[in-house]
Amino acid sequence: MEYARHHTFAFGQTDVTAVRPWMSMRFVASAYAVPEPYLYESLNIDPSHFRDDLPLRFINARQGWGTSPNGDYPAIIDKIQAAILAYQEEPVATGLDRVEPWMSVRYAAHAAGIPEDELLAALQLDAALAAVPLDKAARDAKWPGGSKALAAAVQQAIQTLTQQQEQP
Repeated sequence: MEYARHHTFAFGQTDVTAVRPWMSMRFVASAYAVPEPYLYESLNIDPSHFRDDLPLRFINARQGWGTSPNGDYPAIIDKIQAAILAYQEEPVATGLDRVEPWMSVRYAAHAAGIPEDELLAALQLDAALAAVPLDKAARDAKWPGGSKALAAAVQQAIQTLTQQQEQP
């Protein structure tokens, strides 16, 4: 997190050059609002073989990918960057079983296939918090009940909006 603070890394950013080997798949997914299952699938990795908090450099080593041909860093960085860019070009709703406090509204909206602005409106949440993890957004918005309550509200809003989309 020191890197994030020092380099003013913003959640929801689009500059893929900020991806670093110490980041976990979950961190990348949350920071770039790309569903974690999409990242694993893009890299042809079975997520059950890795912990959510395992740094990318360790995943790279276990996969035997070595060093990037573009520089002295793990090859997984290039693969993650390509996956993020592909997702940003054409977002894919991967589905969302449960909203967690580490997710952002943007991440949850993308994963559920719900327009971000509709989800923010349903929550009556400031758009400036769209890319912020829910645990921090709950603090910043002074959400009654904290991050668990905000995660539950996001889950409920997604269910409601999904039902509305399914109606003719």
